[in-house]
Amino acid sequence: MENFYFSVPASKFKEKPVKQNSEIFFAPISHEIEQAVPYLENHWKMQDNKNDRLTDSVVYNAQTFSEVEKCYERHPKGDFTYLAHRWYNKRTSSVTEDIFCSYNIARKEKDIKHKTIDFYIMDVPFDLKLTSFPKRFGKQRSDYSSDRTYRNDLIRWLYENQSKGRRNHEKNRIFVVCKHDDGLNSRNNLLLKKDFTQINGKVESFLDYSYGKLERGEDPFNKVTLNNGTTVYSEVIFIY
Repeated sequence: MENFYFSVPASKFKEKPVKQNSEIFFAPISHEIEQAVPYLENHWKMQDNKNDRLTDSVVYNAQTFSEVEKCYERHPKGDFTYLAHRWYNKRTSSVTEDIFCSYNIARKEKDIKHKTIDFYIMDVPFDLKLTSFPKRFGKQRSDYSSDRTYRNDLIRWLYENQSKGRRNHEKNRIFVVCKHDDGLNSRNNLLLKKDFTQINGKVESFLDYSYGKLERGEDPFNKVTLNNGTTVYSEVIFIY
């Protein structure tokens, strides 16, 4: 089973080399995100649909952390630590999505509730997953003969073991993986999610590389065959 959508001629983008159309000012949102940091625990409760539904309205609507606190004071549903952690994940993911879409060869999906597409890169749809390096993966780069084999194995693991709730799918996905040192300290990995300067640089490099492959007449994105036989476009962008 293949899951490809790529059929865009390179000439369509010839006149537009990869560049950032709009500058993103990280300071205001970074200030808000920092306020959630004290509530981030090294061992977070596994995300589940029940607790997600209890916190959805706050997570998707609160733009500032003070809004999160006020909403919880008015309607204290579930655990505040869970809410704060999830809001942190949502806000950092949203900024990362904005970074991708600030470049001229990427655009957002119009339906903000779409379950499998966050944005398009050169008209190819992708879901975005900003995630911490999974300790349960149990392997490091040194265990593999090549970086590509390592990344593809991690991709297969992430598809099979993450997003088992409402966002579970086997469509194209980009994983921005935060890995501090060996990746075994969960909280240190988590804190890298707010390193937007590094994320922006890595995204730009990824887009430049992908566009360069397209110009050479190559498939611009990495193909991975998952454990169930489905083939997708997927990549890992590491944040260290």
